[in-house]
Amino acid sequence: MKKTKVIALSLAIVASFIVAHTYATARQTAQQPPKGFVDETVIMSMIERGQPSEAYTLKVLAPLIGEWEYSAAFWSTPDADPAYASGTATNEMIMGDRFLSSKILGSLNIAGHNVPITRTDTIGYDNMKKSFTSVQIDSISTEMVVGHGQYDAEQNTLNETGTFTDHLTGKEKKFRATLAFIDTDKYKRTVFSTDEAGKEMKLMEFEYTRKR
Repeated sequence: MKKTKVIALSLAIVASFIVAHTYATARQTAQQPPKGFVDETVIMSMIERGQPSEAYTLKVLAPLIGEWEYSAAFWSTPDADPAYASGTATNEMIMGDRFLSSKILGSLNIAGHNVPITRTDTIGYDNMKKSFTSVQIDSISTEMVVGHGQYDAEQNTLNETGTFTDHLTGKEKKFRATLAFIDTDKYKRTVFSTDEAGKEMKLMEFEYTRKR
């Protein structure tokens, strides 16, 4: 009888230990984040970086919202007479004020032919890269022209650089572009290309005036 009591007591002690160990393990597991868990501070930081920049996107680009008319000039070579174009532009903020979208309609005289042109420009401030990024597409090519740059507050100008394919030669060239904010009703975009020798020439210039 005494032996039976000793065995029963031993089993009770072992059972208590197992229960206590199981509880402690379960509690520790519950306190540990699940596999693949991302800390809340990381999530909040990611959300914050995804918001439109008040100092850049909204302050710099938002004033361009609205309806505009433009006149443009294009140069094929430094000594060539420019080809002229004109049209309209509609600018609006998209994706929760993260980007400025411009839909540009017009026509261009190409070798004596009046060719209708549609172009879409999208530009925004990339909080991750700490720079502006623009993408341009149009209805007379299959190229997507991408530019990156910074805003010069002193000159009130956005400066960009990138590469593009010369439609006449099929060769890739570097470009430099300036977006000058003249006043609330005027802005100008000028694009320069650089040849293989490093010589720069004015490629095109757009002057925008707000519609009244």
